Amino acid sequence: MKTWLKGGIIAIILMIILITVLFPIKSSCKNTFETRCAPFFAYWELPLLPSILVLEIAENFGLFLHNDFLIYSIAFLVSAIIYFLIGALVGLIYGKIKSKKHKTK
Repeated sequence: MKTWLKGGIIAIILMIILITVLFPIKSSCKNTFETRCAPFFAYWELPLLPSILVLEIAENFGLFLHNDFLIYSIAFLVSAIIYFLIGALVGLIYGKIKSKKHKTK
């Protein structure tokens, strides 16, 4: 299997784990200055950024309903695509470096 594809698949698996663990924590913290939320706010904001951006855009355009499965599905799909592209890029770079090391030996 190509290294870029492995990187993309690993990134999607990582995204699913992060969203499963971090999204409920972020949803429970309405105020970022709460003592239990403040130390970790930056750590869970960055991995959820693609999902948060899609949900914010949907809310600003009036497309957001509180239990709208379609909006959450779109947010998940956009996040998966972004994570796959980042993982594929990292895998491609890793594969190029690895193949250069094998050629020099």
